[in-house]
This record gives sequence, structure tokens and C-alpha cells, in this order.
Amino acid sequence: MVTPGAPAPDGAGIADFVGLAANSQWTYEYCLDDPSGTCTPTCQQITITVQNCLCPDLTITNPGNICNTAGTIDLAALKITPEAGTFTITNEPIGSSVSIAGNTLNISGTVAGSYTLTFTLTTPKARMSR
Repeated sequence: MVTPGAPAPDGAGIADFVGLAANSQWTYEYCLDDPSGTCTPTCQQITITVQNCLCPDLTITNPGNICNTAGTIDLAALKITPEAGTFTITNEPIGSSVSIAGNTLNISGTVAGSYTLTFTLTTPKARMSR
């Protein structure tokens, strides 16, 4: 038994639920047959509930090259979307003195090189339950 209109599983048993309405439910029935005929076929129904798992848009403007004489940079001004979160330095050259206080990046006198900053949501979306 399959809910009418449910996405059909492919040859590997995988169904694509992308684009389906959140909170919609789809029931599938899987059966295991015994080719030897020794055991009775066993069937099990499962119901899948589609959840909206879209992550928020976390678009951030790339500031480009910045001179170490610029002093400080307001990282919040680089955010295009209003999601709350924190910035952290996740990669920096050896000898770097760059630091973050709140949303302020202090680059005064730090060494030249590539720096990676990561923005982490304060309240990430809940993970799907199985």
C-alpha cells in the first residue's frame, strides 16, 4: 500500500520528497518475500512526515582585501540577512593578533595573510527526527 500521489521509490528504494508540502504524510508498505517459500511474506508499513528543513539564508558580503591599518571592522554590517549569531576566527596565519569582540573584528597591526571567519546561528533549526 502506498499513499496515492506519494513519490515513487527508485530502483534503490529511495523516494524524493523535495518540494512537497511541510507536514504532509506519505505511507509506504515494504514486503520481504522468501524465494524458497519456507516463510510467509512479511510486510511493514511506514509513514513519512515531510518537514520544512530549509536553512535560513546567511548571505554575508565579502569585504575583499583589508589593510591591517584599518583598525576595526563591523562584522554585523557585512550581514545581508537578519539572522542572529556569532562570528569566530576559524583559520589565521601564524603570529596573527586578530581578535573579535562581539561583532567587531580588530585587525590593527596583525600579520598579512588569509583569515577565515565563521558565522554560527544563535538558534539553529532543529534537526529532523527519525
